Amino acid sequence: MLTTLVRDAAVPHRHEEIVTLPELRGLVTTEEKRMDLVIEEEDIDKTIYIDVTRTNTLGKTHQDALVTTDAVKVRQKAYNAKKVKKYDDYHLEAARRNALLLPFIVDSNGSFTPTDKLFNPGITNRRPPRGAGIDPRLGLRAVFENGVVPQVGQLEVSIEEGLIQKLSRRVTADMGSGCKLLDATLAEDAAMGLLSNQTYQLIAAHCIQKSAQAAVKAIRRNVARNTTFHY
Repeated sequence: MLTTLVRDAAVPHRHEEIVTLPELRGLVTTEEKRMDLVIEEEDIDKTIYIDVTRTNTLGKTHQDALVTTDAVKVRQKAYNAKKVKKYDDYHLEAARRNALLLPFIVDSNGSFTPTDKLFNPGITNRRPPRGAGIDPRLGLRAVFENGVVPQVGQLEVSIEEGLIQKLSRRVTADMGSGCKLLDATLAEDAAMGLLSNQTYQLIAAHCIQKSAQAAVKAIRRNVARNTTFHY
């Protein structure tokens, strides 16, 4: 869905690009690394590495934590842990290209999590610095105007939602007199909102499907492993 949106927005991009460091390519011990989406962002004159991944706050470990904390904090903890993992995986490759590493993280049901503005996955209280890290302000400035994050109710818009909205705005910006949709003509703002919301729904549907498939596979493996056959 994200690649389709980028293409429709006429943003220069590359899909599934190999980002393995040149000096490591071809070595038996090296696992080839690919970036889900690489965007050349003209607004900040910078390459953005986007790696799409999911958290699973519906799992038992995270659900048990709900006894002592609220759901938003549980999701934030899982989100930050995934950012640390992606930083470990790709920060050297991003630094070599002077690219901005922007993990695109959604939960197992397709929901988004507001960005923790104080969390840098490369520099934490539990570990020594492992490089420059990912300053969350850089990502916010790349997605939101002047880095100012809008709010919906009491929650801030996530960086993932902001990216979808920014791309949707570019798709609808060139429609001139309006967006033709079935028997209606939508103004630019309305068309942008509709495109964004439909993209959210497509992402949620995909995440739910993948989560359900993973659960079914796990149950089948467990049944097969623990079933005694009688002849």
